Amino acid sequence: MSNIFNLKRFGNYFAYDCRRTWNLFGLILILAALAPAVVFIIQQLFSLILDGHMSGIGEGVHLGFMVFGAATIAMIAPSTIYGSLTEKRSGSSWLMIPASSFEKWLSMSLVLLVVIMAAFCLVFFAGDGLMSLLFPGTYGTSTASEISSFYSKYLNAINSGEIPVTINFPGLIFTGMAEWVLVFAIGALYFKRSKVAKTILVLIGLSIITGIITSFIMVNGGADFIKDLVQRMDFIYEPRKVITIFNVLMSLRTIIVLGGLLTWLFFRIKTLKH
Repeated sequence: MSNIFNLKRFGNYFAYDCRRTWNLFGLILILAALAPAVVFIIQQLFSLILDGHMSGIGEGVHLGFMVFGAATIAMIAPSTIYGSLTEKRSGSSWLMIPASSFEKWLSMSLVLLVVIMAAFCLVFFAGDGLMSLLFPGTYGTSTASEISSFYSKYLNAINSGEIPVTINFPGLIFTGMAEWVLVFAIGALYFKRSKVAKTILVLIGLSIITGIITSFIMVNGGADFIKDLVQRMDFIYEPRKVITIFNVLMSLRTIIVLGGLLTWLFFRIKTLKH
């Protein structure tokens, strides 16, 4: 049996990891996903008691709930599910589970990046769509319809020029959330207490340091260098080439950032001790 990866062993551990995730985070995920429906019901109860009639929800509120819910889950899921691994008792028991570090890392990555987000979207769109069907006049259109309308409206506006531009909104959203959840997963495996708060403070600190360094570089010749570099770029007047280069750079940036975070997470799991 391979010490690095064995399909049967990984399957057993992944199933255990999913059950553990459901026990620790299932209720929180469902509540976050059904937040629009719950808030709508509470709002209608108060509206009926105070005004005697039902009231509607503004356009875009559902989408706001979805973004806020997904961001909240990305922040709290890692510490809720895997935060106890930094504790001596729970962490030691986890290290004794018969699975390799690679299998534990792969399972954690799949749970955080695929299972949780897929479950959230499934419950959210199901509940949101059902409420839209039951109360079309007050609940309004479903989030899926709002997203489709937004996508078509702005993508058509962008493509109305001579140079068509393809924007992968779902891909941008997924990679953004993936980076977010991996950062908080790493924080959950380093900090022993106040994992989410300390991770946020570290991010704020890094942003401040990055801003100071960037400002220093720009003031000390960086702005002139960039201006001169742009003037030397003949392709700057060819929109299609600019778009292609931008897409390539963004793809490279995503690969580097996600690859770096996943690698960091793997080595943190591999070196986790108590």
